[in-house]
Amino acid sequence: MATYKVMAGNEGDKLMDVTNEILEEAKKEMLKRIKDRTPVDTGRARDGWYINTDGDIANPHEYVKYLEFGSSDQAPQGMVRITALEAESIIKQMARKA
Repeated sequence: MATYKVMAGNEGDKLMDVTNEILEEAKKEMLKRIKDRTPVDTGRARDGWYINTDGDIANPHEYVKYLEFGSSDQAPQGMVRITALEAESIIKQMARKA
């Protein structure tokens, strides 16, 4: 019985590289949008956003969770939740650019 591979060798590697590139660009765009939506008083919350070694968008400041859930009139709907709703369209946008 013959065995067939859908992706072999370099083609599969290229696909993985492009997919990873799309996801990295999408994370950068999501990080930008979250920063842009973060309320600013001192700027610490906005400046605290980063992509950690696991690839997650994170912020070390404890009070960010309060900002996310409406303690600021500047961002009553949060920053992360709104951006998460846009994730699919961001990924599609990055895929079109790739």
